Formats: sequence, structure tokens, C-alpha cells
Amino acid sequence: MKKVIVLFLSLFYTVIAINILQAQTSVNAGGGNATGSGGSASYSVGQIFNLSVNSTTGSINEGVQHPFELFTTDVDNIESFLKIFNVYPNPVTETLYLQKRESNAEITIYRLLNADGKMLRTGVLTTDLLSIDIHSYAASVYFLEIIQKDKNPQTFKIIKH
Repeated sequence: MKKVIVLFLSLFYTVIAINILQAQTSVNAGGGNATGSGGSASYSVGQIFNLSVNSTTGSINEGVQHPFELFTTDVDNIESFLKIFNVYPNPVTETLYLQKRESNAEITIYRLLNADGKMLRTGVLTTDLLSIDIHSYAASVYFLEIIQKDKNPQTFKIIKH
């Protein structure tokens, strides 16, 4: 009789535990697995339910994957773009320099982003050499995005230590 009670209680607690303990779940519109010669990856598309909470200090977005694009690369134009701009030193400790090698009348906008994509600084490049003071930022990876009219934005990966 004791064995039956122990078996019943074990089964009962197992069923309760399975119903209570759940991993993170989401309801998505689609998804699957992609495989290739380099490995495999799982993906999800179009989470149906989401919630965004915004405040003056930041925002939180729930969800599985958040689309965010930092880089726009154009293999045909990257060499010509690198001939126009120079970013140094990299890695940097205090001051980052953005040098415009070719003078032209195009308006050039720069944006400094942290690894999360939050814009830390933005401005217009009005001289051929711009110094950006970053000594107050924490040691991390940053991105310097250069934007010119009718050209793809280019992003430089900056390492601060």
C-alpha cells in the first residue's frame, strides 16, 4: 500500500511540476531551421504579441528577435568610400578622429552609436578633420556611421579601451 501511495504522489508531483515549470515561449507567425555548409540556425518571424514600454531613460521591447540593421554594405562602393574617409586611432582611448580625405560639397552627417544601437552623438562634418571626444564612454564596441546624400551609409566599428 505504501508503494502505491509513493508512486501516486510521485506521479502527482511530476504532473504538477510539468504544468508549473515552463521555459520561455512565444507565438510567432513563422520560423524554422536553416542549414548550410557552415552550420545551422533557428529563426522566428513575426511575433504576434508584443509590448513596448518607453520612458525618459530608455525603452524595453519584449520579444524573441528584434530587427536592427547597423550596416549597409555595398561591395562595389566600399573601396571608393574608404578613399574618402579615414577613422583613427582604432582601438581608441580618448579622442577619435574622422578625416575627410577628399574635399567635396556634399553634406556629411556622422552618428556615434553604442553596441545596443543607442545614438550617443550626432553632428555634421564641417571640416576635413573632426575630433570626437569619447574618453567619458565605457570601454566597449561603438559604431561610427557616416551618411552622405545619395550614398549608402557606411559604418565603422570602433573599439574603446
